[in-house]
Amino acid sequence: MDGKKYYLYNSLEDVLECNVDVVTTGSNNKDFLENISKDVVLIYEK
Repeated sequence: MDGKKYYLYNSLEDVLECNVDVVTTGSNNKDFLENISKDVVLIYEK
């Protein structure tokens, strides 16, 4: 990690081999969530 901060999304990008936007669903309105639903990938559920 060469002294740089390494974040969760960096790890996800490395594993998935693509750019990742992390969005927590609890903070978004229903319309927004419906609009992105086709692109959503569940990585972790509590």
